[in-house]
Amino acid sequence: MVENHIYRKEGGGYVKGVIFKVLLHDTEYYLVDLKVFADGIIDCVGQEIDLEQLKHYLGTGKLTRNLPVGKRIFVPYVGYIYSSSNIFPDDNEHLIGLIESAVELLNENEEEVYLDECILTFRDYLVKPTEENFQKLEKVYQRIPEEEKAVFEPIRKNDPLVKLMTKKQPFTSEERAYMLNDYFEGEYLEMK
Repeated sequence: MVENHIYRKEGGGYVKGVIFKVLLHDTEYYLVDLKVFADGIIDCVGQEIDLEQLKHYLGTGKLTRNLPVGKRIFVPYVGYIYSSSNIFPDDNEHLIGLIESAVELLNENEEEVYLDECILTFRDYLVKPTEENFQKLEKVYQRIPEEEKAVFEPIRKNDPLVKLMTKKQPFTSEERAYMLNDYFEGEYLEMK
């Protein structure tokens, strides 16, 4: 559920985003992630830019969706490959339209944003079960519609988040480790 989106921590909360693949052209071409967030900020290889700056980079050729045939491209974790045709089915103008649509969609469903934020805040609480993290989680949890509060298990009474919010009893370190491994694929097991 969470793995299809990216998030940026911002002011005690999270901003949802998506990734687009583009080519960075320096002396060679590199396949890179363009991280687009709901607030319109774009992370371009660690540099925060806006849509106008992106258009400028696309206009100058620093970023592109068009790879000339026969050019070499570096693909992370793969190495260099040579193009026999353009690897993207669209052009730079189409990319701009996709990004504008993505920002609009990311902002469209506020309830889904609250749900995603709740999942990430729950993960933070499992990693570090402080009173401050519990209060943040409680605040975000209250914004989720009642019928959607069972997030991790199909049966409401079995959902660990529902249990935590209703019983207000902290989990043991073993329970936290199990949930981090089960629900978050062990991604944050630096609990010690």
